[in-house]
Amino acid sequence: MSAASTLIVALVSALLDPAPSSAQAPEAGGAEPRGPNLLVISVDALRREHLGLYGYERATSPSLDALFAQSVVFDNAYAPITRPLPAHVSLWTASWPHQHGVVAHGGIKNVFASSEKRRSAAELLAQRGVKTTAFVSSYMLGKVSGLAAGFAFLDEPSRADAGQREIARTPAEIAERAGRWLELQGKSQFALWAHFEAPAEPNEPDPKLLARFRGDGRAGALIEARGIEPQRFQLGYPTLLVIRMLFPELEGTVTPTPDLPLPAIERSTFEALFDRYDADVRAVDDAVGALLARLETLGLSDSTVVVFVGAYGQALGERGNLGGGETTLENARAPLAIRFPKSLALAPRRVAGLASTIDALPTALAPAFPQVAAALAAQGDGRNLLADGAQREFVLTQRTKRENARNDPGPIYAWRSDEWTYVHRPELSDYLFDRRADPRELESLFAKQPERVSELRPRVLAAFGLAK
Repeated sequence: MSAASTLIVALVSALLDPAPSSAQAPEAGGAEPRGPNLLVISVDALRREHLGLYGYERATSPSLDALFAQSVVFDNAYAPITRPLPAHVSLWTASWPHQHGVVAHGGIKNVFASSEKRRSAAELLAQRGVKTTAFVSSYMLGKVSGLAAGFAFLDEPSRADAGQREIARTPAEIAERAGRWLELQGKSQFALWAHFEAPAEPNEPDPKLLARFRGDGRAGALIEARGIEPQRFQLGYPTLLVIRMLFPELEGTVTPTPDLPLPAIERSTFEALFDRYDADVRAVDDAVGALLARLETLGLSDSTVVVFVGAYGQALGERGNLGGGETTLENARAPLAIRFPKSLALAPRRVAGLASTIDALPTALAPAFPQVAAALAAQGDGRNLLADGAQREFVLTQRTKRENARNDPGPIYAWRSDEWTYVHRPELSDYLFDRRADPRELESLFAKQPERVSELRPRVLAAFGLAK
């Protein structure tokens, strides 16, 4: 049977038998009027600065720019953790990683376990009769992750399909599969999750997309403006990560041992990285545009809340970092927008206050599913940012200790307010940044402002549940 035939059979099966009865039965006293549908679009490794909305000169995001123009946009949003699985557990449970306990990407024990204490928004919606469906591009966010809880139908690549890499489905494939489901699902109220793993490494975009960016001269200017020093990555960095980021054509052809001799890492190496990364961003943008166009064609745009969230950002050489996983601005800042149907009377605008991606679903669901939004808020710290008095005083981002990593600095906890960033590093000295005078967080004032450190440190430890 062909892949397309397999998909159609799975979709039809899901539509005829959408979920176990326990997942579909509304809770006693929990019935709510028929409201809008929900479409959640999440993207791994998406740098906010690489979108047109934020002044990027390359044409990476025409569809997203148009979506954001129709949305409530949270310009100061941050990821609670910058790895795919824990970031999405935080998104769907509206809780910080130290609350739900999933702090690494994958592993038999490190998975989301639904309980009465903490459930995903998908479960809460399914209990109210909403047809819940997910299309994920990585099996690591599929059934093995625990995130399938609440989804009547979850479409994922198999581990065999993924092979040595996690990216098994292109953005276009995800958009097509999710769009086909929209055509088949009928008139039921639905909650649909479309997950895109690109532009995470390895970046191997379609050559036609890559040709749009290669040779335009802008990658070199970015390297200069961001202070990237290509040669520093030649030695001392995880070999597999360097291969995936800088020499993706070598992955699977060599054994990534620490002493493996690599090709020379030069300015042109990073220019090629920027070109490939931006082409992958455009691939996601095209796919999101196609999915939204399908929504429009089917007459569903005016009855669907669309949530767009960048799960975390991608370091491209700044501060000597590559990839995800850190708490720095390159990884932590996240694009976040919600497009509400006109019937909900929530006009497009840009919100400057602090936000976390754990706030995305409580904010999106509050107008139509106040009980679900309230349940999410009660089990974590996610909140409806459009409610009076809901403004955040701080946001949190953490990273975990990496197993079997040389010179690993251990867990790191970043606390950000409008004025300060305090970075707690239990195994090393802490950092303190003045966000107003130093918005890029380049100069630590930890040694220069002991009184500020004494004031903030207890607040930071308490926020992360580390206070004794």
